[in-house]
Amino acid sequence: MLAMSFIDRIQAVTESMKVDQIAALLVTHLPSIRWLTGFDGSSGICLVAVNGTVSLLSDSRYTETCVALDSVQSGLVNFAQASPGDWPRLLNQLGAEEEMEFVASQTTVDIHQLLSESLRLKAARVDRVLQARIIKSEAEISASRKALSIAEESFTLAIDMVVPGRTSERALRSFLESRMLELGAEAVGFDTIVASGPNSIRPHTNPTDRIINEGELVIVDWGAQIDGYKSDTSRTLCFGAPTEAQTNLHAAILEAFKAGVSVIRPGVTYGEVKQECDKAIFEAGFGEGIKHPFGHNLGLDIHERPFFTTQQPDGSTLMQPGHLFALEPAAYVEGLGGARIENMALVTEDGCEVLNTLSTELNFA
Repeated sequence: MLAMSFIDRIQAVTESMKVDQIAALLVTHLPSIRWLTGFDGSSGICLVAVNGTVSLLSDSRYTETCVALDSVQSGLVNFAQASPGDWPRLLNQLGAEEEMEFVASQTTVDIHQLLSESLRLKAARVDRVLQARIIKSEAEISASRKALSIAEESFTLAIDMVVPGRTSERALRSFLESRMLELGAEAVGFDTIVASGPNSIRPHTNPTDRIINEGELVIVDWGAQIDGYKSDTSRTLCFGAPTEAQTNLHAAILEAFKAGVSVIRPGVTYGEVKQECDKAIFEAGFGEGIKHPFGHNLGLDIHERPFFTTQQPDGSTLMQPGHLFALEPAAYVEGLGGARIENMALVTEDGCEVLNTLSTELNFA
C-alpha cells in the first residue's frame, strides 16, 4: 500500500463530522475503508468516532493482514477480529449509546438489517469519506500516473496484434489485459470494453466473438490498477480508411474534448465543462447521439463523483486543484457507429494537466 498520511485522512473525516455534530460514522464501502486504514480485503467494516478513534473489524482470513497494516501498527486504527455476525455486538460496545451515521447507497440491505437490530443508525446526508477522497495526494496521483503509463503502453502493443477480418472483440480484450498484467499492473482497472461496428453505438457493452473488420468504428475503453488506483482511457479506432462521415464524427468528439479541457480551472463547475463539450458536438450535427455524462472523477473507485453532467448536485460542483478525473465526450449514431475519446486529467492551480500521451488518431492502418 502507498505511504499515506492516515492521520490527515482521519482528521478530514472527523472535521466534517464535527460540523454536523455526528458522533460516530460507519464505513461499509471497501474502497473507503482502504483509504482510511490501508485494508484491502473483501470483507470488513470500519467505525470512525468524532474524537478520531478508528476501529476496523474483519474476519479471521485477514487477521495477519490487518495486524501488519501501518495504520494499525502505529496505533491510529484499532483492529478486532470478528465475523459479520459479531459486528453488531462489537460495534455496540465501541459506540456505546451513540447514534451511528451510515451511507445508504454504500450499505447492503443485509448489512443494514444485521446492524439495525441492535444499533441506532442514521442515514447520512453526504458521503463524508468520499468528499474527503476527492482531493488526491501526490502519492495517489503518482499511482494513477503509473497505472495510466502501463495501460497506454499495453494498448500500443495490443493494437499491433489485431488482424482485421480475423481478430474478435474478445481477442483484443485478451491481448490488452494480458499486456497490462505483464507490464506490472496488479489488476485491470475495470471490465475492458471493446465494441466494434454496430456494437459501438452501445456505450457500455461486453466484448463478443464478433470479428473486427476494416472500415468500421471500434471503441476500446480500458485501464490498469496500481496500489488500488485506476486509470481510465477510451479510444475510437478504424482499421483501414474511415469514411468522411466517420472522420467527421470522430473529429467532433475530439473537438468536444479540447473544448472541455480549455475551460477547466479551479472555480469552474462540472456542468459548465459538460456544456462546452455538448456545444461542440451539437454544432457538428451529432447532438442527438449524446447518451451519458462526459466523465467522472476516479481513484480507488473507477467512477467517483462528481460526474461531468448538468444534473445536480454534480453539475454545480466547483473544480478544485487535486481533482483527478477522466473526461470522455462521446456520441453514438445508428448506422454510423459510436465515437468516444477519454483522457485523464488533473486540475491544477491555474488550469488542468492532461495525463495521457497516447495518440487520438482514428486510422490505425
